Amino acid sequence: MNRGEKIAQIRQQIGMSQARLASLSGLRQGALSNYETGKRNPGIDALQQILPHLGVSLEEFLALQIHDIEEAHQKAPPGSAERSKSKQEFVDLIDDMPEAIVTRLLRIAREVIQMRDA
Repeated sequence: MNRGEKIAQIRQQIGMSQARLASLSGLRQGALSNYETGKRNPGIDALQQILPHLGVSLEEFLALQIHDIEEAHQKAPPGSAERSKSKQEFVDLIDDMPEAIVTRLLRIAREVIQMRDA
């Protein structure tokens, strides 16, 4: 699930209209629609405008995205196009993250590896 689809899913779960979210976040409804349909990918700046109105922090949203990517990766057969796509989605997600969040994720990954190896 891409970022825009995840935004749409969360928005629908809380019963908010697309028009209302666009109004609250200061975006045009057309821009939000383009994000939710996957025509455009919202960057970190757009996410920071949208997510507070959905009651989700940027970190929580990125964690949900990582979970979705991991799930898709696990379901895809080794060597498949789907598995390659999930790898690329992860790289794209990391590439767009603020440096502070990437640093935290790397720290958490190191801690998990240390716990596993202990």
